Parts: sequence; C-alpha cells; structure tokens
Amino acid sequence: MKKLLLCMLTGAVVGSFLMPLQASALSLQVNAGGGSVEGNVTDGGAGDGSGNAGVILFNQAVNGGGSSWTVNITTGISYPAVGSPSQPYMDLNSVNIGSGTLRLVLSEQNFTNLSGFPFTGAIGGTAGNPGATVRYQTYWSATNNLFATDNLLTDSGSLGPGAFSNTRIGGGAGGAGPFSLTQVVTITHSGTRTSSFDAELNVPEPASVLLLGLALVSLGVWGRRVLKAQN
Repeated sequence: MKKLLLCMLTGAVVGSFLMPLQASALSLQVNAGGGSVEGNVTDGGAGDGSGNAGVILFNQAVNGGGSSWTVNITTGISYPAVGSPSQPYMDLNSVNIGSGTLRLVLSEQNFTNLSGFPFTGAIGGTAGNPGATVRYQTYWSATNNLFATDNLLTDSGSLGPGAFSNTRIGGGAGGAGPFSLTQVVTITHSGTRTSSFDAELNVPEPASVLLLGLALVSLGVWGRRVLKAQN
C-alpha cells in the first residue's frame, strides 16, 4: 500500500512538469443586488484593465437591484500568470464602497486531473463595521463550464463585521477530463460601508503532498517503535 501511494504521488509530480499549458479562459462576473450581471469580463477582453495574460482588472462603479457600489476595484488572477492547468491557483481580491449586496465570481476552465487531492480556500480582509458581512465559496465542475457551481469545494460561512480570516479544506476535484474552478465572494452592507478582501483557491503541490505522506509514514513507524519499547 505504501509503495502504491508513493508511486501515485511520484507520478503526479512528474505529470505536473510534463503537462503543457493551455490558453487562459479566465472570466469575472460582477453582480450588484442579485439581478442582471453588471460586469462580465474575460481575460484580455472589453473591460479588462490589465494587459497581462491570466490577470483581469475591473475598476467600475456598479448599481442594480437597490444596491449601489460607488467603488469596485477587483482583480482576478490565474494561469498563466500563476499556477497551471495541472497545478491550480486562483486569487480574487477586491476593494468596495457601497450599500446592498455585491457578488463577485471568478472562474477558469481546463484544469486537469487532480482526483483525490484536497483544495484549500482561504480568505482574509475587513468588512465595514457595523452591518457588513462577507461569504466565500468555491466550486468545481466536471462540465468544464465557466461559473458552474454544481460541486461545492469550500464555504467560509458568514464572516465579519470587522477584520476576518478563514481557511477551509475541500475534497478532491476533477476526473479523467478537464474541469472548471469557480470562486464566489458575496458582500452584504446594511448601509454605505467599505470592505476589502483577498481570497485564494489552490491545491498543494504534489511534491508537498509527497513530503507530507512520507512524514506521516515515518511518524507512524516511530510511534509503533515507541509502543513496542514501552511494552
């Protein structure tokens, strides 16, 4: 069993270096008030203020559904700027001033097989006090569609008001074919408030997982030796 685990992890390490990069399909949606999407930006498309591949910069006030956000500066990052299809890393960060609700969704396609590897969803920031909350959710989808939310990976629950931080570990994603990943941050302000956050979604590098597995095996061997010595 140990040999099989080591072979699988070693193969994942080698595969992560051999897997070719695919074109970025990174996309961002900005939605105020829960109605129609006010901002729908693709990497390098209209509304993207960044000239770098794998980076979206959206800087525009948004209003809708009784919600008004006079400041919305949002950046979404994925491959080829950071990470790769076989080594997912996504970052969504934003500074906002306004009232009501604001939903920010960052999505990317064509991630490759990582079945069984856990994902980490982490967020930190400040929600205006009083009456402001932030919620961070992450998803994966075997449909490989942008903004698909059929499989929940992590959910921070309601955070704030005031300074907050939260980290959640989600189950493995992916399968034989490509899959998409999506980050969703929902901000709620009871009045005009200021909120900011930085949210990450990633999976530990296979090499790190291999080292962790070896450490756990070594710890188990050491523990058995201690028990035998005590007996």
